[in-house]
This record gives sequence, C-alpha cells and structure tokens, in this order.
Amino acid sequence: MGLTVVALSCLDDPAGPEAVPAYFAIAPTFASSAASIVAVAQARVTLVRVDGTVALDSTVTISPTDSTVDLNLTVVVVQANEVFDLTIELLDEAGNTTFTGGPVPVTPSENASSAPVVDVTFEYTGVGSDAAGVFISP
Repeated sequence: MGLTVVALSCLDDPAGPEAVPAYFAIAPTFASSAASIVAVAQARVTLVRVDGTVALDSTVTISPTDSTVDLNLTVVVVQANEVFDLTIELLDEAGNTTFTGGPVPVTPSENASSAPVVDVTFEYTGVGSDAAGVFISP
C-alpha cells in the first residue's frame, strides 16, 4: 500500500497555499491471520496534527483484486517538517471498521526518492475482535 500526499505550504505566503508535493509510503503488516479472510472495500486515512486538529480525513475505495493501493491525497502543511499522526481504518462493504492501524507519526518528504517508509501494523477490530471464546451448542 503506498500513500502520496500533496502538501500545500502556506508559510508566510499572503497569496495563499502553493501546491508542493510531499511523499511517504506505508509498509503494512497484519497482526492476525484474519487479513486473508476479511474482505476490505475501503480505507479511511486520517492525519492529525500535534495540536490535535485533523489535517486530513479521507476515504478511498479498494478493489478486491488490488494487491497494492496508491493514494493521492491533499493536506495543508503549516510548517516545514511538520509531523502528523497517521491512522488508517480498513472498512468492509457495509462500512464497518475491520482493521485499524496507528496512530503512527509521519513526516512527509518533498523528495519522492527519500520518502520515509512508515510501518503500520493493522489489528483486527471487526466483529468478534473482543470475544473471549467461542461456544458451539449441539
């Protein structure tokens, strides 16, 4: 899964933000084997600033045949080397959250070749994730 963020820098620019591309990539891992049996239809990507304000909250469609996903998302960067907390929720076709990854810190790079790779571990948070056991009656 790859993520490209187009950052809009508005530092000391009275004319408004100027589009400046910035990048980071995601290296996903799944903490359970449920990843192979739970269908994912969408990803909700959230970037939160250190002051707690939401800089980005976007949902994208994922095809069942996708083995990788490239996202082009836009966020306003208010300072150089700004750090965001990244959270990704993977949703099923009904819109229920099935896996959650993050929050993890990320600082996008203006240079695509030196874009940081962010490790995101997805935990199963769907139906039955908090079950203590399974009882099967005769």
